[in-house]
Parts: sequence; structure tokens; C-alpha cells
Amino acid sequence: MKKVIMTLFVGISLFADMFEPSPSCYEPVKPFKPYTFNSQWEVNSYNNAIDMYRIEVNNFRNCLQNFIDEQNEAIKKHLNAIDAATNKWNNFVTYQ
Repeated sequence: MKKVIMTLFVGISLFADMFEPSPSCYEPVKPFKPYTFNSQWEVNSYNNAIDMYRIEVNNFRNCLQNFIDEQNEAIKKHLNAIDAATNKWNNFVTYQ
């Protein structure tokens, strides 16, 4: 019976990481800088595009950091679950 439970636990655990999570963050694309500008309007447009790009880069970094924080939290939960299962098993075999 003990072998069946451990086999079932290991089998279920294998399915837990079949699909690796990935961040769904928008990766910004740097605006193209022309070799020369033909008007002040083009300069202003480029500068506006760069300002938006910087905002998008900051959002991208924040999104990735949030993903990393979520994954680290999941790791902590998984480690706690492993410790709890190990302790349960050890207590079972020690006191049975």
C-alpha cells in the first residue's frame, strides 16, 4: 500500500511541470532612427516615439519582474508542500 501511495504521488507530481509557464509580457520594439531629419516635426515625432518606447521598456521590465515574483512564490509553496509530504511520510514510517 505504501508503495502505491508513493507511486501515485510521484506520478501526479510529474504532471505538475509538464507545461512550463512563460510570461505574457509585451516586448517593445525600439523606434527606427532616421539618418537625417527633414523637419522639426520628424524630430518631435521621433522624440515622442522614444518617450513611448521608454515607457514600454519600463512596463516590460515590471511585467517580467511580476512574473519572476509569482514564480518565486510558487517555488516557495512547492518547497513547503515537499517538506510537508516528506514529514508526513517520515512520521508515518517512524510511528507505524
